[in-house]
Amino acid sequence: DEKSIKSGQLSEVDFALTPVTDTLSYTNFTPRITLNWQANDDLMVYLQAAKGNKPGGFNAEYYRADVPAEFTRFLLTCTPGDPTPIPLPLGIPCTQEDKDLLHIAEEEQWTYEAGFKSSWWDRRATANLSVFFIDWINQGLFLVRSVPQIGSAGGTQTTTTVLTNAGETQVIGFELETNFAVNDDLFLFLNYGFNKGEFKKGRNPELADFTGGDGYLTGNETPDSPTHSLAFGFAATSRLTADAE
Repeated sequence: DEKSIKSGQLSEVDFALTPVTDTLSYTNFTPRITLNWQANDDLMVYLQAAKGNKPGGFNAEYYRADVPAEFTRFLLTCTPGDPTPIPLPLGIPCTQEDKDLLHIAEEEQWTYEAGFKSSWWDRRATANLSVFFIDWINQGLFLVRSVPQIGSAGGTQTTTTVLTNAGETQVIGFELETNFAVNDDLFLFLNYGFNKGEFKKGRNPELADFTGGDGYLTGNETPDSPTHSLAFGFAATSRLTADAE
């Protein structure tokens, strides 16, 4: 994947159009291996391993038209630890954390899964089970950050949301799917899922800001992912006339 961006930013010095250009390149190999064993007409057992990726990109909030071009160019070219601040009256030093936020790293994960698909009672019922393990690198997390605005000689900044990358996450779980045809007109289903995700390494600057701690994520559960999920219901049909149901 080849990505590029050309901003419409202005110079803080004379407000002239001073575009910032940036490019990124990603190469990845994403294999998938599946083994199936058809034990009989009603039972199939499988194993599979697959690698997936989500190419990285730009945190576009740093390339916005209302953000001074000097700020973005400084982060692109500065050396972390250099005490020389950005050439704006904001006193912003160069940190690796800020440089990293210009770009979103590529996410990668290996997924390993085993399970079976089965049917019962002349295929009136089906039961499918899958057990999985996911090793996830550079998971994307939302982060709130402030960036200067054009004409910010007085230190005006705006708060925005960007993406940052957590170090490594591991997920284990299983899913059970069952279906049962009571008769020609009534169909029942019941599905249950267990999903447990945990950060194995990584740091979130926002967590450090809010808690006053070091911001390390190790041992914390992944957000926005329920441990248990349950779905059940039915589909029913009834004939109204010879031509409609």
